[in-house]
Amino acid sequence: MAKKYLSGSTLLELIMFFVIAALIIFIVVGLVINQIPKNRDTKRKTDMERIKAALESYKKDIGCYPTYVVCGRKMEQPIYPYLNNVPCDPKTGAAYGYGFGDSYSCPSWYKTYTVLENTRDSFITPKIGPYSAFNYVVGSLGGSSQPPDRIYYGWKNRKCVPLTWNSARPGPECDPYWAGIIDCGLDYSPNKECVSWH
Repeated sequence: MAKKYLSGSTLLELIMFFVIAALIIFIVVGLVINQIPKNRDTKRKTDMERIKAALESYKKDIGCYPTYVVCGRKMEQPIYPYLNNVPCDPKTGAAYGYGFGDSYSCPSWYKTYTVLENTRDSFITPKIGPYSAFNYVVGSLGGSSQPPDRIYYGWKNRKCVPLTWNSARPGPECDPYWAGIIDCGLDYSPNKECVSWH
């Protein structure tokens, strides 16, 4: 009789062990899954601060901000060599949003935009930037926090054409892109051909 009681207790203890282990694993996995978007948001903020530093150095030397910024490119990038490899969004691989104001020939202010995944982040500002598609902005002093919606242009088959907006990105359908046909149309070169961001 005592032997039967002991084996029953062992089975009960084993079941309790597996239940507790499963709960611990469930909690740990949940914490890790919730932390991944926050880590990507931290990278986005760091990336945008690096881009800001490069843009400020560019303006100090050139006197204005560039009319476009794309990610991952090197020598055709306006802010090269201030930033050798402009970072892309850690989830989508797309360039961060970029807007500038008051002049196509010599912008005096700029804004970079992204979408933060953690909707509880205290720095989120819903529906900002072009097409109201972003929720986080970093930029120069002055200017509006939201430049007016504008049509973006890019070189396709040696022609400067309007680009469609890709809300999944979010951003224009390909890189590099310009905020106006004048900037796009001034000087074609093969490395300015607009390529899908995928």
